[in-house]
Amino acid sequence: ISVNNFQNVMMGAVYFQMEYIMDDCGRFMRRRLNIDNALPLLIFCKSIAFHKIADFIMRLIDRNFISVSLTPSFHELPI
Repeated sequence: ISVNNFQNVMMGAVYFQMEYIMDDCGRFMRRRLNIDNALPLLIFCKSIAFHKIADFIMRLIDRNFISVSLTPSFHELPI
């Protein structure tokens, strides 16, 4: 799993219900999660109904909302 392919791998794993690959992708996302990519990752996880990681990301956003609100992805959110 790499930065270049994790979204495709994750979508395939969700589609085919391959739990072990979904878990690997989840661990990959957790390791790379930061203030700058939290919102795009949250949107992606919600789009494929991957709630386990979406909940984890929401907790990070809750704890760091001021910092997240200063990111470009926050300012690009539709109103």
